[in-house]
Amino acid sequence: MLNAAAVFAEAQIIVTLRKKHFTPQATSRWGIEAQHPDLFLLSLWEENPTQMSKSINEQASRLKRPPISVAELLAQLEKQVPQFVVRVRNSLNTIGRD
Repeated sequence: MLNAAAVFAEAQIIVTLRKKHFTPQATSRWGIEAQHPDLFLLSLWEENPTQMSKSINEQASRLKRPPISVAELLAQLEKQVPQFVVRVRNSLNTIGRD
């Protein structure tokens, strides 16, 4: 069953690791697309890599006391959003060579 809050909010996307629970038959009626977090984060990165980079740095600095490094944060995210992590790492490596 589709999340009532998503329908009420007129969401365009539901971000979920369990896409099987949000079939196109269930979501298309409402104009909602179910996206895996990896795809969602990749699309946000492509839209605005500068802002996403800032967000990643902020997340790393707030995640634990003491803060963890961006590399440690990416390692934690890698299992759930591997393509996004590869994209961020590649960007960071490119920046480091400039």
